Amino acid sequence: MSGKPFKLAFLGALSLALLLVLRMFTHKLTYNPEISAIPASKQQRKTAVWLDDTVHYNLRGEDGDSEFGLLVPAVLQDNPNSTFSSTTMVHQLQCLQVLRDDYVAGRISSITQHCMEYLRQSILCTADTRLESVRFSHPPHVVGLPGDYECNDWTEVLGKAL
Repeated sequence: MSGKPFKLAFLGALSLALLLVLRMFTHKLTYNPEISAIPASKQQRKTAVWLDDTVHYNLRGEDGDSEFGLLVPAVLQDNPNSTFSSTTMVHQLQCLQVLRDDYVAGRISSITQHCMEYLRQSILCTADTRLESVRFSHPPHVVGLPGDYECNDWTEVLGKAL
């Protein structure tokens, strides 16, 4: 599949995945020699997010490279044959970065396939039924969301992951 419909579908899927990442942070890290995630408690700090189009996180360019690079903490793995654990949020952000990198490079790898399937399942897991309005202009963009989204504070999760 190629051309404009593929690019629009890809950008739509990437936008939905980014929306998911901003909304679905159901795990937090606890200190452990091996990173382990536990379900977030009701006491986890919340933050309001107003979802709108942004000038940040471009698919191409140095600014986009830098912003996407800062989204995901570095993964240090001494033994490539060992087991690695991460939070759901970090995994989703890594997948967004893989999709962006592979889209820009014009390739589809097995990791790209994994990330598309993983993000698809994550989106289905949240099953958010809020109605959203999209203006089909060039480029298409969301024009109406039902107010602020209340999300778990991802800065708290990332702070514990570092």
